[in-house]
Amino acid sequence: EKQPDTAFNYYERTVTINPSFADAYYRMGVIAFQKKQNDKAIQYMQKALQYDASHLDALSFLGIFYYQANQPQKAIPLFQKALKIDPKRADIHKNLALAYVKKGQLEKEMSESEIKQSISSFEFYLKYQPNAPDAEQIKKIIVALKKNLNPPKP
Repeated sequence: EKQPDTAFNYYERTVTINPSFADAYYRMGVIAFQKKQNDKAIQYMQKALQYDASHLDALSFLGIFYYQANQPQKAIPLFQKALKIDPKRADIHKNLALAYVKKGQLEKEMSESEIKQSISSFEFYLKYQPNAPDAEQIKKIIVALKKNLNPPKP
């Protein structure tokens, strides 16, 4: 319990000396999140992005946070931006696809382009993480998405 506080104080001192040090805000956000201080965590992540708009970890963290909070519409642009910065990050591809799927579940529909983007991102993930623990589950989601793309003819 003492270590996160020590680390947090260290990062707090760091931003006092260097107020635009994005990574310190990111790390303060992670600690706040671990302490279940979600509002503070979001503020620190946004501050990290204010000073470094291409901070991949902050973009990804915020995206995952919004995804888990059933706000995929806020998560999707964060994952898209992260992939523009690093298009080879398989984990972010998977998270983007999951966010599209969750958005579709919440809105009870998915556009054709969202379905295609999800399939493409899931396939990218599996190409680079073929032995991922969730690989079989992802393959099942892809099959379901492809059925939605080509519904059987009556």
